[in-house]
Amino acid sequence: MKVHKRLLSLLVLFQMVTIQSQTNKVPKLVVGIVVDQMRYDYVYKYWDKFSEKGFKKLVNEGFFCRNAVYDYFPTYTGPGHASIYSGTTPSVHGIIGNNWYDYKTKKPVYCAGDWKSQTICFCKKPHLKEELDAGKKSPSLLLSTTIGDELKLKDSLSKVYSLSLKDRSAVLSGGHMADGAFWINPKGKWITSDYYCKEMPGWINDFHKENPIENYLKGSWELSNKKSVDLAELLKAFGPSYITSTPKGNDLILDFTKEIISKENLGSDSHTDLLSISFSSTDYIGHKYGPDSPEILSAFKLLDQNIAELINFLENEIGEENILVFLTSDHGVASIPTTLKSFNIPSGNVDVTAMKNKLDSLLNIEFGTM
Repeated sequence: MKVHKRLLSLLVLFQMVTIQSQTNKVPKLVVGIVVDQMRYDYVYKYWDKFSEKGFKKLVNEGFFCRNAVYDYFPTYTGPGHASIYSGTTPSVHGIIGNNWYDYKTKKPVYCAGDWKSQTICFCKKPHLKEELDAGKKSPSLLLSTTIGDELKLKDSLSKVYSLSLKDRSAVLSGGHMADGAFWINPKGKWITSDYYCKEMPGWINDFHKENPIENYLKGSWELSNKKSVDLAELLKAFGPSYITSTPKGNDLILDFTKEIISKENLGSDSHTDLLSISFSSTDYIGHKYGPDSPEILSAFKLLDQNIAELINFLENEIGEENILVFLTSDHGVASIPTTLKSFNIPSGNVDVTAMKNKLDSLLNIEFGTM
């Protein structure tokens, strides 16, 4: 399979595999793309729906790793991003789930949570509690270094940035030494933590003014079953954060990606920079509608356009000979029981409440009520 100059695709959709370029030329910018909840088989399932400039370009003109597997469990967003960018597993990097219980403190733990950190944003004051809490994040629980950390240890002039709609995706991708990690708050505004900086870059405020959420959530979201969704009605009913559950969330990621490359001068010199991007809307849509839904099909067709536009932007702004791109996923998803049942495959839902009640009953019998 030919290599499109410096364009590399890690369409692994499982654990990241390290592949070295066949040339000795150092890229000016490495762009890592994680598509949240993208199953491996979507590459084949939606192949005929994709354009020639998006996913197909990465497959046809790069490397396609078909035989990679997860060697850990569970495969959630937190462990997935930590594993991709650290190159190791939860038993080593310490991110064993999105959430877990700390038996020492006897408290729940969030994989990117850090109550010592403070929210940095262009939010209106006084802050709402959820807005304040949205930025209390850092990679303090990540025990290993990441690609970005190793890059900056080698060359302190290299720049490392990460972004996602989700805080944990941005934080764990960026690593400990990132120059910036950005995610959105419940109002749909880009924010960060004082772990990274003491104040937001001014260009982000300009971005908010030029790209309000209302500009994205308008018109119709056309589905493959000839139905459509009124985006303005979703905004009215659920607020700006609902952009995450529509393909427009990926449009927002794309626009912010272009802006951060331009404003932070990524890929502009001989010091290799790293930009980590996580397209999160596919995960929100997948959880809401299921992996076999018209909504997911539409989301990936539109994401293919996003990928094509991003590649075109990178080639025009930085030069195709100066970029290295990989694409993978943090985890997949199982088909929902109703779909499986329609194909006569035995399936069902777990009654978590009943399971908990049974467990409590057995524990009371064995140990008594505390």
